[in-house]
Amino acid sequence: MMGRGSSKTSTKVLPLIPLAPPLAVLPGTTLKIPITNRSDVAAILAKIYSVSPTARPDASITVACVPLNSNTVGPDGQPLIEDARRGEKTVYESDPIRASKKDIFGWACVAKVSGVQGRKQGDLCLVVEGLERVQVVDVVQERPYFEGELVAADEYGMYCIAQGLSSGS
Repeated sequence: MMGRGSSKTSTKVLPLIPLAPPLAVLPGTTLKIPITNRSDVAAILAKIYSVSPTARPDASITVACVPLNSNTVGPDGQPLIEDARRGEKTVYESDPIRASKKDIFGWACVAKVSGVQGRKQGDLCLVVEGLERVQVVDVVQERPYFEGELVAADEYGMYCIAQGLSSGS
């Protein structure tokens, strides 16, 4: 998908859809994201369809779904136990509408937009299907919607980080 198997790390810039806790998208899962009062999602959809008004109806539209940072887990996925022991407390935004660059978690999932579901205006959801995990290298745009520079996740490296090991061993 994103440069697997190449010796050079390739990055890709995609729109980011921040997810309010406890929502998360993983590869192989489908999620309905409520889009009521989500001007960022509306801006992403408008951009996608304005760039490609003649696109094939079966063309795949991809975005990256990213959880917001937690007040108990750092951007690298590690518990913030040491911060608590030192008396430090970082407070992150839990509302995707008010989120800023610092609130975006360090890992995301590239997802295919399957469609929009709902019967009335206040009940609309964006349906996405998770494809692959990625690391958020940088947030390159915040408004009108987030865009992030992404690199394919090294699953073995992620395991090593979680276990406190070096991925070179």
